[in-house]
Amino acid sequence: PKRFWDENLDTFGLIQPNKIDRGKYFLFYTSSKEGEGNVLIALIAGNAAIEVESREEDEVVNEVLDSLRKIFDKKAVQVPTPYSYHLTRWGQDPNTYGSYSSCSTDATGADYDELAKPMGNIHFAGEATISRYPATLHGAYLSGLREAGVIALKSDATSSADKLADITIAMAPKK
Repeated sequence: PKRFWDENLDTFGLIQPNKIDRGKYFLFYTSSKEGEGNVLIALIAGNAAIEVESREEDEVVNEVLDSLRKIFDKKAVQVPTPYSYHLTRWGQDPNTYGSYSSCSTDATGADYDELAKPMGNIHFAGEATISRYPATLHGAYLSGLREAGVIALKSDATSSADKLADITIAMAPKK
C-alpha cells in the first residue's frame, strides 16, 4: 500500500494506555524507497514479546493495525491493510532465544567491557560485549573481529599480522 506516514519520519511511537500492554508495538521503524515499497517494523518488548509470540499471525497483525490506527486516526489518515507481513519469533528461534542486549538505566560502557573479558582461553564476542556499538549487527561483527585479533596475537604458530589478515579475509563478505 501507499505510505501513510510522514516521509521525513524514520521512527514513530505509541504509548499504550494500558500498563500491561506497554511493550506492545511501542516503536515503529519506517523505510520507503523508490521501487522497493514501504516497510514498517513494529517493536515489541518485555513480557509483551513473550505473550505475542504465542499468538496467531493474523491476530498480531490486526492488533498492530489497531495500534497504528490509534496514532493516525487522530490525523484523519487511513491505515491500509498490508500486502504482506513477516513476524519474527526470536524467543523461539534456537539461534537467538530472544533479542539483542539491553541494560539497566545505571549501566555504563564498563559493563559491556566486563562482558568482553576473556576467561582463560574462552573469549566472548557479540553485540553485548562492545560498548561503542551495543545492540547492533555491526557491533557483533566488530567484536568478532576484535576477539579473532586477540586470539591471533596470543598464538605464536605464525606471525600475528598474517593470522589477523587471514581471519579478516575469511570473515569478509563473499562477492
